[in-house]
Amino acid sequence: MSVGQDISSDTPPPGGTPRRTVRISARTLKTLVVPAVAAVIWVALTELTDIREVFLPSPYRIWQVFWAIRDELLTGFFISMQMILGGLLIGGSLGITAGLLFGLSRQARDFFEGPVDLIRPVPLFALIPLFILWFGIGKAPQIALVSLGVFLLLSVVTIEAIRSVSPVYVRASLTLGATRRDVYRTIVVPAITPHLIAGIRLAAAYSFGLDVAAEYSGSQTGLGYIMLIRGSYLDTPGVVLIVIIFGILAIIFDQIVKGFFRHATRWSPRTRPTGIVSDMLGRS
Repeated sequence: MSVGQDISSDTPPPGGTPRRTVRISARTLKTLVVPAVAAVIWVALTELTDIREVFLPSPYRIWQVFWAIRDELLTGFFISMQMILGGLLIGGSLGITAGLLFGLSRQARDFFEGPVDLIRPVPLFALIPLFILWFGIGKAPQIALVSLGVFLLLSVVTIEAIRSVSPVYVRASLTLGATRRDVYRTIVVPAITPHLIAGIRLAAAYSFGLDVAAEYSGSQTGLGYIMLIRGSYLDTPGVVLIVIIFGILAIIFDQIVKGFFRHATRWSPRTRPTGIVSDMLGRS
């Protein structure tokens, strides 16, 4: 069997139902090449050389640490996901709403876009001490930090997506008698949805980093807090383990968001396996 060939045929057996077709994608295999090579190099360095565990622990050692602290990791996982999802939901809702409002109302832009632009360049990590003073120690300052970062990101993505909408469609709809609300509902929102998908995926990844930074500064629980404690004792396997867990969670979350919006925006050319640009330039 060659790569890309069908494992099973779509042709139904006599008197039976069509069997499901399964394909081994060459692109999937190519995607796995670099991680597989990296894993082989990792094992070779830790097993065949004298490199110290404090610099690069072996996969087996990381598995031992995982098994030893699995209960603590489970508790930290639920705490961190509460803060990440809470901040993403609050900041995402406010950010997209603010961007839509800025695009709809000139008055809203005049009053509020300036203050948002003043806050945006400020490093969020510099606000952590203030958030601890304002909200205390616990989940509140961490959720607030994640929410603020997601809000600033998605508000910019939304307003820039609105500004990128082709004026041809807007003028055509106005010529045909559409109201401003109709234009916004039937032209602007569908046009910016693919851009918002990219923004939400970026915000989701960003929220994981913000959560780690927040837990480093004022948390008593969570995966980031476990990483901080492990690092203070030079427990490199524990630190690498938490990094791997955060990476896996971020990838899974990104794929969930990507799959949901691919299903919700089947009408968009961006959801095709090969987009317009790929069709024009070739697949190689």
